[in-house]
Amino acid sequence: MANKKIIIMKYLILSKKTLLLSSILFTSFQCLSQEAGKNDIENVSKITFPDFGFSYELRIAKFQSLVGKVSLSPYVFLALSTMFGNNSSISLNPTLSLQYRKYYNFDKRHKKQKRTDFNNLNYISPIIMSRYSSNSLIFPDGFSSNNTNKRYSYEDFRNTIGFLWGLQRNYQKRFSFDFSAGLGINLNYTRSLDIYNELSNSFDASITPIIKLSVGVWLNDR
Repeated sequence: MANKKIIIMKYLILSKKTLLLSSILFTSFQCLSQEAGKNDIENVSKITFPDFGFSYELRIAKFQSLVGKVSLSPYVFLALSTMFGNNSSISLNPTLSLQYRKYYNFDKRHKKQKRTDFNNLNYISPIIMSRYSSNSLIFPDGFSSNNTNKRYSYEDFRNTIGFLWGLQRNYQKRFSFDFSAGLGINLNYTRSLDIYNELSNSFDASITPIIKLSVGVWLNDR
């Protein structure tokens, strides 16, 4: 009976030691993981303005991510005519964009004790954007005896491929700021119906500067 008590006591002591060691190892591993996580980027989701949209940044490798964005971009259309007068319109156009980002200044910001979490870093990035817009303008026909109006309508499909330098700052109070600039190629297809009801199609390609400014709110847990 005494031997059984000794064996049970030894087993309990061994179990407590094993549990304590496991707890220490788990805590140490968790701390190391958290510390390692501070030396990299993370997934970030945002609501953005003035292009009313949602973006999600997915980490794919160390300091590398994919950023997808869906938005409604404001677009101003202005038509000038000496015959029919001037006209303009403002619309919100659906826009999709996809970026690959390579962040590069983590060490520099970390040494200066600047904020680096939530991807507060500078980056270089190839980008592809697609936008669809459609609109119609009505012009008064001053030359018609029955006082009718003339309508001009169009559909525009624009794809842009480019390369950007940018910076992202996500502040502690959830305010987000993202600025980028670079060069790209516009591939533009337009289908229009003019005031004489003649349908026309056109395609053009051109080199264009790209400037993107986005502010908003990041949605991650603090």
